[in-house]
Amino acid sequence: GFVFGNFTSFDKVTQLSPRLTGTLLNQSMITGYDFIESEYQDTNFSVQRANSLEHDFYGQFKFPFIRNGSLVLGGRAAFQNNHVLPAPGISDTVNHHIFVSEQSFYFEPKSTLHLYIRHDGNFRFPKADELIEFPATTLFLKPQVGDSFETGFRWDDHSRITIVNVYHLLLKNEIAFDPTQTPQSPFGSFQNLDPTLRQGVSFSETYPLSAKFAILSQLNYVNARFIKGPFKGSLIPAVPAYTANLGFQYDLTDHLKIGYMAVYNADEYASDNDANIGKKIPSYWLSNMSL
Repeated sequence: GFVFGNFTSFDKVTQLSPRLTGTLLNQSMITGYDFIESEYQDTNFSVQRANSLEHDFYGQFKFPFIRNGSLVLGGRAAFQNNHVLPAPGISDTVNHHIFVSEQSFYFEPKSTLHLYIRHDGNFRFPKADELIEFPATTLFLKPQVGDSFETGFRWDDHSRITIVNVYHLLLKNEIAFDPTQTPQSPFGSFQNLDPTLRQGVSFSETYPLSAKFAILSQLNYVNARFIKGPFKGSLIPAVPAYTANLGFQYDLTDHLKIGYMAVYNADEYASDNDANIGKKIPSYWLSNMSL
């Protein structure tokens, strides 16, 4: 590419994810390991490199609790080692380690109705390219960590599928893109946000009109705001309050399907407009066709 001069970039990700599923003492279980190695190199003004190595160990166990009900317990321990060369002669290393857990209760009063309530810990480590592109005032990006509390149901009677999910998601050190261009970061940079909270509901419906033709729809609403820091109470930039889609899928043959989906994205504040100053980016529709 060319930005004030010729540049090249190199991005490589190697991932290994063995998983074991089965039963232990008559209880269902899933255990596994994720290995993720990522390398990034950018030669815009000078050679910048970042190497990231991640190890994840996880397990999930399902226990019968009451009739037609089950309890699910899970956990994930993750470790990341980062080595960054942001400029010639400068080298930094940082390590991250995180543990998150899950506690869920599922209940099926009938074969067509599936109810649940769940707490789920979640996280996201910075990616290799994000480790290079961050503001000069930041030494290292911190991992994004969150807790979500969810409840909802799934109705599936083989003629239609209805899913409703209500959630409360708290995030700390959310990783967000800052499009501000500087001589050091001509492509923009990444930053950690102050604590944020998303409270929302999602509704989706799959409604077959025939054995080959189905209507697909989904509607999402979220109230996403900062809950601490100088922008407390402001809406999170680049997060629309409403998103939706509506479309269809038709089976031309047993092996060939055609589909159309119209996606709606409501208005939103631009990235990095944490103070919510000025007008929002207008809403838009996006049409997708698939074969």
